[in-house]
Formats: sequence, C-alpha cells, structure tokens
Amino acid sequence: LWRGATVGALAGLSGAIGSWCATILTLLERLGLIDRTRKDVRTTKAWPAWVARPDAVRWSELTRAWLDLYDPPAVRPSSDRRLKAVLGLASFETRAARERCRLLALLGTAAPETSYGEKGWLELWNARHPRGRLEATDSAGYVPDDELRADVLHEAELLALVADGASTPLARAAQQGHDLAAVLDSLSGAGETRVRAQADMTLVCTGVPSREMRLALGRLAAVEALLVG
Repeated sequence: LWRGATVGALAGLSGAIGSWCATILTLLERLGLIDRTRKDVRTTKAWPAWVARPDAVRWSELTRAWLDLYDPPAVRPSSDRRLKAVLGLASFETRAARERCRLLALLGTAAPETSYGEKGWLELWNARHPRGRLEATDSAGYVPDDELRADVLHEAELLALVADGASTPLARAAQQGHDLAAVLDSLSGAGETRVRAQADMTLVCTGVPSREMRLALGRLAAVEALLVG
C-alpha cells in the first residue's frame, strides 16, 4: 500500500520527474534506506552513513539493487499504461525482473559506438527474445511487452546504463560483473578539491567539485551560478 500510494502521488508530478522519483524510491526501499511501514516516506538509521559514502559506491549499490528488483518499472513519461497496472501482481513483477536481466545482457554485448535509440533497442530486444514467448495477462490490465520493455529501458537510462541511445561502459561492467564503483570513478574523475576566494566574499571552483568539496561548500554558502563552457 505504501508503494502504491507513493507511485500514485508521484504520477501527478510533471514528466520524467515523477518516473525518476518513483524508481529511486523503490531502489532506496530495496536497500533498506527508507521505511515503508509508515504512511509517509522516512529514512532509516542506515541513511546517514549511506549518504556519506562516495558517489560511485552509492550509484553502484543502486544499480545492483535495480538488477535484483522484482517490482514493476515506473511508467515513463510518454507511456499510455494505466497506473493500476504498475502496482502489483506477481505475473507482471516476474516479467519485469526477467526483462531487466535481458536488457543488461543486450547492453553488455552491444557495440559501444552505436546509438540505437528506443526503437532500435526494442527491435534488437524483440529479435533476441520474441514477444510471443512473454505474453501474459493479469487482472490489473494487460501490459504489452513493448510498453514493459520501454519502461525498463527508461530505468536503465536513469542509471546511466544507456546514454544518447548507446550502451555505456557502466552497462558492460555490470554485465561482466566488474567493480562498478571503480568504473564510475575512472569515468568521472576525482573532481576539484580547491576553490578561489574573491574580494566580494564569493568562492569560485573552476571545474567539477569533488563530493567532499560540494558538501563543504553546501555548509558554507549557497550556489549563486553554475557556468559550463
């Protein structure tokens, strides 16, 4: 009931934001970081220690939780799927878990330099696993396989397993069982650890600040501007 109420409330949010929030809340619940026994969303005692961990480690744990997830995917912004079809039955949840594993295998073996887009990924997916083998009906409303797979692909994009239509090094590392945190660290770099104090009492960081620097700056000051160039 907690998850159903949460997804129902998030469905009112605009576009991708509601879908992203629903997915992240589900993963945090899977990791034991939020309490689902209350009517509202509350963090558990494990939350402070988890938040203090490096970004790469936290992303790695979210991705592993996604791969182990039996919950159906959140409805992506462009989907016509009815909300009640998201909320539950075992037949659909089993399909969702299976399709996440199939997508990861597909991403892990795809040419890294090729961008397929949603339609291209679905065509590859259907060629490897024909839809006729997956058909199932539940009392909450039939969810076509293309809809289910498109929603799972949307989740993968949220977790950076797909970017600009192409499989990322993170997807290949996950598919091959490598250390995801180490791969993400190698891609993102350590970040800037120094800032320049100016005469007008502002602090300037030239580059992407490290996690530790972002936390320190957040305690000292408010962000005035972000310049990319």
